[in-house]
Amino acid sequence: MIKEIIRFNGELYFNTEKPDGTMKKLTDVSKLNSLGWRHQVELHDGIMQIHNWYVGNSRS
Repeated sequence: MIKEIIRFNGELYFNTEKPDGTMKKLTDVSKLNSLGWRHQVELHDGIMQIHNWYVGNSRS
């Protein structure tokens, strides 16, 4: 998704022989939801917003 949003045309290479942090990453937002928290920005939109911000604020 990030590659598409930033229009990266190169290839990505993942070295599967290197450790990748926690072996199993679980995302469970049920506790947050039970406290009344809800996300306000969809993932795709958030990535696009931060990319646009970065491009607009980076110094060449």
